[in-house]
Amino acid sequence: MHNDFVREDGQWPPESVPTARDWALFDRAQSKGLNLSGGNAWAPSAPLVIGGAGLVLSGTGQWIQGSVRTERGGRLALASNHPLVTPTRTRTVRVSFGAALRSSASVPNWVRASSPIGVRITSVSTATLSLPIPSARLHSGASLTSATLYFRVGQPHAALPTSFLTLNLRAYALGHQTSAPLYSGGFGGYAVFAPAPGTPDGYFAGGGVQTLTLACNQNNVIDPAAFTYVADIQDERGTNALPGNVYHSLELHFSNITDLRPE
Repeated sequence: MHNDFVREDGQWPPESVPTARDWALFDRAQSKGLNLSGGNAWAPSAPLVIGGAGLVLSGTGQWIQGSVRTERGGRLALASNHPLVTPTRTRTVRVSFGAALRSSASVPNWVRASSPIGVRITSVSTATLSLPIPSARLHSGASLTSATLYFRVGQPHAALPTSFLTLNLRAYALGHQTSAPLYSGGFGGYAVFAPAPGTPDGYFAGGGVQTLTLACNQNNVIDPAAFTYVADIQDERGTNALPGNVYHSLELHFSNITDLRPE
């Protein structure tokens, strides 16, 4: 522990005689010092910041305790149920649809595509493609601020379809008796193109990857213990609708991450 010098710059001429004040300052500095040999508990009024070469713990029995604890053999153990995050963080997580469908037999309008990877629409349908989001890809207690769908329009169109593809995210209560959308706008909570493509070529976009973003402005504090989260995709439909669209992945944008709970 570093304390101020009793005498200015620590200068003590040979003829110096310690005074009562000097001894009082010695005692005060001694009482404020850390007893690194005897241990004890300390309550600093400000954080201890170690710069320079940092801190090295040698020996097999050394440890530090806080949100995490070091143990013998280089092990790291949690002192609480999960690591805490300060300040809060943001994070983007990508959920791939490549392995979303185990079999095409139960979903005849959609198949798993390998080139490009994703879910391919094989025939025009009014059904909704519902893809559960794995709980391991969610941040419990954090806010899901938005979700971005990555997709390709499968083939050129001679004319624009009556209805473009749309995206919705819903939180299903356990048992799935009830559900709630994470977006309050659009049509029933579905995000739509804004602005809508004005031409067939603009809609096809050369067959390249496109995105559609859903703003999550309600029911979006993640709680995997109470809800299952599902991405609902409605493919293009109506007049001039064509099959072949491929849905690649969903990008989840989280904010206010306060800890690293696994679920």
